[in-house]
Amino acid sequence: MTTVLQTRPHTRTLQESRRRVALRVGVDATQIVFGVSGGVEVYFRTLVRALQQSPEATTPLVIARDSQAAALRRDLPGVRIRELPTVYDSLGVRAKRWMSRKLIGGPATPPLPSVPFRIVEEELELDLLHCPVQMFADGTFESPGVLNLHDLQHLHFPENFSTAELTLRHQRYDESAQRAAAIVASSDFTRGDILAHLDVSDAKVHTIPVACDPEIIDGAHRFSTETARERYRLPEMFAFYPAAFWPHKNHARLFEALAIVRSRSLRHDLKLVCAGCRKHSGRDAVEQALDRFDVRDHVLFLDYIPTAHLGGVYKASQFCVMSSLFESSSYPVIEAQTLGVAAMCSAITSLPELMDEGAGLLFDPHSPESIAEKMLRWLDDPTDRREHAERGRTRAAREHSLQTYASRMRDLYASIIGRDADV
Repeated sequence: MTTVLQTRPHTRTLQESRRRVALRVGVDATQIVFGVSGGVEVYFRTLVRALQQSPEATTPLVIARDSQAAALRRDLPGVRIRELPTVYDSLGVRAKRWMSRKLIGGPATPPLPSVPFRIVEEELELDLLHCPVQMFADGTFESPGVLNLHDLQHLHFPENFSTAELTLRHQRYDESAQRAAAIVASSDFTRGDILAHLDVSDAKVHTIPVACDPEIIDGAHRFSTETARERYRLPEMFAFYPAAFWPHKNHARLFEALAIVRSRSLRHDLKLVCAGCRKHSGRDAVEQALDRFDVRDHVLFLDYIPTAHLGGVYKASQFCVMSSLFESSSYPVIEAQTLGVAAMCSAITSLPELMDEGAGLLFDPHSPESIAEKMLRWLDDPTDRREHAERGRTRAAREHSLQTYASRMRDLYASIIGRDADV
């Protein structure tokens, strides 16, 4: 049973943090819904694994709801978890409910968490609190806060959000950005977006590219392409698009591009394999597009795939395609490149940053013709596809390894605390 501690004075000093050998970093998991939160969940797991890489430098201490504990212990063995009672909801989750009630005339005061973070940070003797989920769950902490602002998509595609969600994001993102000692962006595009739309200083916002989830790499060794083909009944020749059914994922234009490819290249029986949660607002449009472009028999939906199986599916594909209209970065592109699988993606938002040095192909995501042209290019020229795949692998190894990510994050933490990252 989790004990609710009594408040005591916050007596740790910056000098004490500097003297301690390993920084104690609290990582807030309370807002994550495992199996639903998608890229944010991947980011959280990768962050904790990165901090575990150098125990002499950083000690991750996960703050989570007790209902999350079993999944955390399974996925992150060895990590210390501070469980909060089930009755606790993060302020972010409560704020969403509160905002919905407020807009329809309900009570306008969100209840506070049962265990304020100022108590948790004292108990765990935290040097830093890192929130990987867009906004701080609780504002009572006194330690320096590091915030991942993954994107400001609501400013670009407000139609993808409810009125309550828009109001919440406008208010809470700005509040959290002001509260943070440092903000982490996964791309230069996102960093520029934050600086353009939020009142924060240039020095506060840092670009640290995401790392490939090590479980993807490990899984590719254990779950072979042959096993993947058999388990998921994969077609002989396919492009892989792992993306949930959000409207901005742009499935319909990709389906139209597939129809164009199939009509122009009879010798290539290309199929499309999609993975990701289908229980989102873009589902109806996806279903309609399958029939409109007559590709229902040529698209395979796998829904959720265990992380350890993804590598086998990537490597069985001809290439990975990312036709999204908005991304702050792209795990699918980075994962494909890390595994030596060719990747092509939209030439907008953050995605071109992943294709530097000829690491892949870019297309206009608003043009099915443009997407189809690039797909046909790699079907007709496998040598070109392999050369791009090798350049992608080289770039990913340099920019998106767990070691590189961990080193950059340690440097950021050290700059906040004011000590050498190698201490």
